[in-house]
Amino acid sequence: FRTIEWPIENVAGEERERLIFRLLMLNKWFLIPTAVAYEARGELPDYRVLWARASLNRFLATGLLYYNTRTPIADGPHPGELHAVFRFVRPFERYANLALATMAGDDGLQLPETVYAGLYLLNVKYLFARSASGRAVGLQLPEPSPVVVAPALAPPPDPAAVVGSVLHLDLNRLLKESDPREVAEMTQLLAQLQGMAVRPADGACARLFIDGLAAPVDLGTDPRARVLEHHVRPARVELRVEVSAHCFARLAYGHYPHVAVRVDGAPVTPRVTAAGFLVVELAAGTHDITLEPHLSTLRALLLALAAAVTVCAVVLHLRG
Repeated sequence: FRTIEWPIENVAGEERERLIFRLLMLNKWFLIPTAVAYEARGELPDYRVLWARASLNRFLATGLLYYNTRTPIADGPHPGELHAVFRFVRPFERYANLALATMAGDDGLQLPETVYAGLYLLNVKYLFARSASGRAVGLQLPEPSPVVVAPALAPPPDPAAVVGSVLHLDLNRLLKESDPREVAEMTQLLAQLQGMAVRPADGACARLFIDGLAAPVDLGTDPRARVLEHHVRPARVELRVEVSAHCFARLAYGHYPHVAVRVDGAPVTPRVTAAGFLVVELAAGTHDITLEPHLSTLRALLLALAAAVTVCAVVLHLRG
């Protein structure tokens, strides 16, 4: 990781917040030009940016971050049926914020491996946050990836196994700033991150966790993944990935019931991780994966009804 730091010293609390706000806006000078290059091709950047926003209002932070970077973000103001936002993204943001506040010093930034693993699983290239000293801190991940492969599927782990990992944070702050539900969500998240044992260098992990799995599944392989192409368009995602062995591929895209998933042109029914992300099974070799949203039956009917009402209104107006 490369650490990007801007010192903020001898500044009062409110002024520091304004400085951090301003410093984040200045990042557009190295993020927006990159995003514009993608826009020229009719695409969005194929990576995400995340802001551990501390006490800043969620909706302001979400809109501000996208406005000043033109880069996809993991969170969203109205996630609806996108359960990955509630099960993974927001608990991870809270955890990353607490970890940054307790582990960032003047000589650099030291974070738990679980934070790095979470950023990798979200395909995050840039993380912005505030350290304990009030410094605006930026982390750049060298090789974000939208695909992580695993040879095994397993039921979700017992959160009790990672209680100690949560308590290594500032306990007073944890209890002050988080209600019991948030602590439970963070604990479940940490259990999954530790159990997955993510290996970014190989684009792989030990296992993926699936709710309602009757029995663990182990393919007995040791897969690795390499993303050859990744194109993100407003209504379509295209991936070309090379895997070394039979595996389950977890995509950094949350499950949504009205998205068509295709592997090598053939429609597939993906599995869904306990955190709400898509999983497809792949044989060894190179594969093309596409994600394309479509209207639900209800929305299609409402659209047709709206069009019919509009046509009738125009006809009646002309006749009148």
